[in-house]
Amino acid sequence: MLCIIFVMFIVLLVALGICTNKSRNNQLLVVDDSMHILAYNQKVQFEEYIDEKKALLKGIAGYPQIYEMDEEQQNNFIRNHSKLLGFHHLFVVRKDGTVLYPEENQTRNQKNEPFINDVMSNEVCITEPFYGADATTITISISIYNGDQKVGALCAAVELSGIMDMFNKNQMYMDGCSYLINSEGFFLAADKMHEVYNKERIYEKLDSKDDKNIISDVFLQKCDKSGIVSYEGQESLLNVTYLNDLNWAIVQRVKTEDIYSGLQYIIYIQYAAMLIVITIFIYVIRIILYWNKSNTKN
Repeated sequence: MLCIIFVMFIVLLVALGICTNKSRNNQLLVVDDSMHILAYNQKVQFEEYIDEKKALLKGIAGYPQIYEMDEEQQNNFIRNHSKLLGFHHLFVVRKDGTVLYPEENQTRNQKNEPFINDVMSNEVCITEPFYGADATTITISISIYNGDQKVGALCAAVELSGIMDMFNKNQMYMDGCSYLINSEGFFLAADKMHEVYNKERIYEKLDSKDDKNIISDVFLQKCDKSGIVSYEGQESLLNVTYLNDLNWAIVQRVKTEDIYSGLQYIIYIQYAAMLIVITIFIYVIRIILYWNKSNTKN
């Protein structure tokens, strides 16, 4: 009898283990699919956010107060409109490499800086972040034309905290986190903005070479990736979405313990059911043995 109970216990335990593992894998797939959908929505939101800023700049560059390149007119126009349009600040780059900063009432000669060449060589330019004392910003520039002639570029500094606010409106799955990183792994926007201000890299958070390769492969292959990683010692599901135009990526992270937390109750129920089945089986066997013993005596 003990052998039968032991064999039955082992069979039920194996079956329970298989069911639990399958349930965990299914739950992981469900969360992974949900994260892919959310990542797509965040990517669309981000692209729309940048396109909106470009459209605003293009509209401003079309005003004669801007394209006529009169310094006094540009100063007055930009001072009156910069904050109203949601920009950290606006400035104008001229063909000779001088830059007009209306809100600071300054004109600087920056012709030898690579940024000036990038702005004047491209119709649209988006820079890597600038880490200021009060904000971390990226600069978006649009060419200024007077007729058919390019006469300069209108540039806007956009706070990256605004991008994080936009991400937060699209609720992350299971209290997870969203980040915006560049090709070198630096945080551009994060729930904990000190990671941005301190110029931290996501590679420093990942514990193994394989984990780091998920990030590097996204930029090498220019594609999306996901996988289980160890992030600051916590097993997590990581989803990385590549942003084509900027060579940046949106990263989403959910701890696996949060993913599996809902399954614990199911596992407890399964164990309880197994114990009940074994108990019932023992009582049935005892009844059968007692019945057989009674019949033998009779």
